[in-house]
Amino acid sequence: MGALGNNLATWLTACAFFVWAFDFVKGKGYLNLDVPNLKKQGPVFIGLLLGVGALFGLSHLLGLAFAGSIVYFAIGAVACCLVSSLNFENKSRSLLLLGITGLAYLLMDSSGQVPYVAGLLAWKICSNFLNPEKATLSDVAPAALFMAGQICVGTSYSGTALARSRDLICCSFIASALVNWFQRPFRADDAFLLKRLILTATGGLIFLILVTKVVLAQQYAPMAVLVAAGFAFNYALDGQGVKPGTSADPTALELVRNVLIIGILTLVSTRLYGNLGLIVVAAPAAISFFSQAPAIAALFVAARSLEQAFDVNYVANVTGINLMHPYVTAAQYFAFFTILVLLLLLKEGRDNKFVTVAMTAVAVVGPALVNYFLHGEASASYMVGLTVAGVLVSILGQRFFQEQEALCGSLMLIAAQASAVGLLTAELVEIGNSTANPERLKVVYVLAAITAIAMIASLLRTKLAKPVSQ
Repeated sequence: MGALGNNLATWLTACAFFVWAFDFVKGKGYLNLDVPNLKKQGPVFIGLLLGVGALFGLSHLLGLAFAGSIVYFAIGAVACCLVSSLNFENKSRSLLLLGITGLAYLLMDSSGQVPYVAGLLAWKICSNFLNPEKATLSDVAPAALFMAGQICVGTSYSGTALARSRDLICCSFIASALVNWFQRPFRADDAFLLKRLILTATGGLIFLILVTKVVLAQQYAPMAVLVAAGFAFNYALDGQGVKPGTSADPTALELVRNVLIIGILTLVSTRLYGNLGLIVVAAPAAISFFSQAPAIAALFVAARSLEQAFDVNYVANVTGINLMHPYVTAAQYFAFFTILVLLLLLKEGRDNKFVTVAMTAVAVVGPALVNYFLHGEASASYMVGLTVAGVLVSILGQRFFQEQEALCGSLMLIAAQASAVGLLTAELVEIGNSTANPERLKVVYVLAAITAIAMIASLLRTKLAKPVSQ
């Protein structure tokens, strides 16, 4: 059976599609196909492609290599748009998008993985902030985490170690998809946590069987305990989050507890197995039933995985980021400042289109500019700052957003997208380092002009939108 380990990505894809098809047929999901809703998303999707196409076109004129990856970006955006527009439950949409992502992983080469993730997240940012009442994270989080995890191990390992790492990630996601399926009949009524404990043990056992009997990696058998802990912690996050259809909001203590759960799991898993351990532990996010909290945790790990991939390739220090450098510290402070400003903008409740444009600009344009004007360490520090601030604000900020857990949690999408775009546009680091200051000033002048025009247009629109007093 060891030879089957080479096909675990195929196993995962088939498993995700099978569980989704089970829901589609047994739950008569075909009756919930919402074609009018899909048509409504058409103008938004076209606007996204036009905006991104303009950026990629400019990149092509400047001779940047990543300009040719627009096809992979579009595939990710199309996949997320189609799945997000279907009127299925989140648990079904997450598995459908995970299956599509697994298929894309099997068919595309490694150069298309980063733009694919960027496309997934770009559409989700537009969808969530344009329609805050329908915002959700649990459908895109498992797919984004799977591809980000494969990108991370692809830059960190080689040879047999790389193949083994990829198989372990697939094993964890297969266990997550199967537990997602097993929990359907009885998960909702579990007052004494007995059923969730059984499901937790089942997830760890499935992972153990796959690792020892399929992958034949006996040395990773103890990782099954860590995976079971991942299931347990995801159930804990799911139980403490905002539950749709209920009037009870999570208390401040519960939100702090969620942050501590994510922090403890991150520390323990990375201490034992490095980034691979964290990715494997976060895979059970697909089991979320009540809330979006597990999806926020999964997006945090996805953002961190992409940032780690950037570190391996573009940070010269063997020990990582050195916060003693002024630009590195400034970039991290700026990242925290950015997330807090976006939180205030979201809380102010301005026009959804304005908020969406602002969020997209921060997630797409910001990392590219940081890559160009600063060096690799500062860019990595900026990504770390966005990731940490994003998970803190996405969870603790829910106290300021009544019954809008996913809208506040969508700030984690900004951090994940920034890491994806930062890795995609990493060649700007070398270009910026070799560019003379006069050339940089020209870029600053152009950006200042564009910013001024955007601010004037925003002010004029605000004044015209105000009703005339009688």
